[in-house]
Amino acid sequence: MMRDRSDFSNPTHGSESPENFYNLQKQIFELYNLGKYRDALTLAEEAASRFPGKDDRTTYWKACLRSRLGELGEALQVLNEATRRGLWWSEEALKTETDLDPIRERPEFKIFLAECERMKHIADRTAKPELTVLTPTGYSPGEVRPVMIAFHPRGEDFEDFVGLWRHALSKGVIVAFPRSSQLLSSHSRCWDDLARSEREVADMYSQLSRIYKLDKEKTILSGFSQGATLAIYLALKGSIRVRGFIAVAPASSVIPSHSEEFASFVKAAEKPGLKAWLFVGDKDRFFERVSILHSNMKVNGLRFEYVVEPGLGHAYPDDFAVKLGHAVDFILN
Repeated sequence: MMRDRSDFSNPTHGSESPENFYNLQKQIFELYNLGKYRDALTLAEEAASRFPGKDDRTTYWKACLRSRLGELGEALQVLNEATRRGLWWSEEALKTETDLDPIRERPEFKIFLAECERMKHIADRTAKPELTVLTPTGYSPGEVRPVMIAFHPRGEDFEDFVGLWRHALSKGVIVAFPRSSQLLSSHSRCWDDLARSEREVADMYSQLSRIYKLDKEKTILSGFSQGATLAIYLALKGSIRVRGFIAVAPASSVIPSHSEEFASFVKAAEKPGLKAWLFVGDKDRFFERVSILHSNMKVNGLRFEYVVEPGLGHAYPDDFAVKLGHAVDFILN
């Protein structure tokens, strides 16, 4: 569905906080993976009621689960009502969604898809890359500080992503969050066009360097899933001069259709002295590829810590804030 779309973030505070949503989301996926679609739908309905700001995600889950349950008319109704509320998903995001296969050839689905494409075309005209920068407590303008650049995953909730990775501020670093201009849905973006992503990151890094005094000997690239893979790719290519990278549950490629693209690049890249902190769950769907990546880094002389979390899928560990702090310390010290 929903495909372990755990390109999600975890964090912050409050009675209806993103952390509560994240925990509910984990329960929904656990039920889904057990084939308990009716129970998962009940929780998805609860999530929709409690978290109206996550309408894009909960609506998608409800449509997928209705389709899985054979309630095809209801699934189509959920999707077509969504577009009337301004929600849309790109054809690229929808075409590999096996949950929607039972309705894919229905005339109503084709109408829905055409409306999504129309809305995406309009949104693409004004989509621009964005840069959010957070500074640590006690920071004074003009002060030289290390910077950690954090790349969001494919199909992210950007606010939740920022809420989680801002924990690195406790280490005294500036934390910068580039947001891609590449639209995946009405509420999410991706880095699928690698050349375009490189250009946007280079432009945003130049902007960052003009505004802040950065310790350029201590730049860290980081990210989750597709964002982690982009961080690895840019660090190994030398697109930005960095001390190292923090890669959490990296995907097997930046470009979804090019699964071999960065494994081959890593084999060819020799970056002795570059420091890497690599994290993955042993139940992650990319675990085998990440293990190969780890082996290649070892051969090519990278200094690294490799952390495997038992029982974890393509997701963040519960103690991510602690692990992130340790990762920053490892790269900088």
